[in-house]
Amino acid sequence: MEAKLEKIVRLWPKTLEEVYKTAIPHLARYHFAMPNVTGKNVCDIACGVGYGSFYLSQYAGNVVGIDVSEEAIEWAKRYFQNHKTKFYCADGSLLWPVENKFDVVTSYETLEHVQNPDMFLSQLHAHLSENGILLMSIPNGPRDKKRTDNPHHLHHFSAEDFQNLINKYFANAQFYSQSYSKNLKHYTAKCLHKLRLAKKQIYFLNNYYLSKGLDKNLKTWFVIAKKENKIKN
Repeated sequence: MEAKLEKIVRLWPKTLEEVYKTAIPHLARYHFAMPNVTGKNVCDIACGVGYGSFYLSQYAGNVVGIDVSEEAIEWAKRYFQNHKTKFYCADGSLLWPVENKFDVVTSYETLEHVQNPDMFLSQLHAHLSENGILLMSIPNGPRDKKRTDNPHHLHHFSAEDFQNLINKYFANAQFYSQSYSKNLKHYTAKCLHKLRLAKKQIYFLNNYYLSKGLDKNLKTWFVIAKKENKIKN
């Protein structure tokens, strides 16, 4: 049953071109990381099938992808591994398969899945280098709580919960919401689709942007934070 649910929840693309057709909103979160990862040592926690790690590797010095699913990691190794990426199967809340520290850690749509968010964030903090940067996204908790189609979400964080948890471990946290600009290109593609002259995909990577604050009306919340030298008690 668990494997069947994973097949439903996860996407299983074989190329980045497929990702552009099926997972642009998620890929946009990796795109937001670009200014921070160029030439850096990066870890992508809960990397899934690896397309995000692969996308980061186009800019980063090297990327380590870690995920708890053996099947997802095997997929990542088969379709998204290159000379700058390495993939490991491990639980990010527990012992990591690498000892080195990272300049940047990305963790998208992960915190709501883990049993112990404090333990997970403690591990992220420990594996960041001094002045390292965390980029994380989570679902809008109150909105996500109303969903009944995803049994894997163990937590539903309010804006205050999310801010307090991040500020406990990290400094200079900037909170955002993922937004989408419906520009002329968007509406043109939508019209063409209605006329059956274009495929259904109408989302564009560069149309996504981060707006300041945790907007209760938007689906995805985002934070960029720096490592703090001492964890608060």
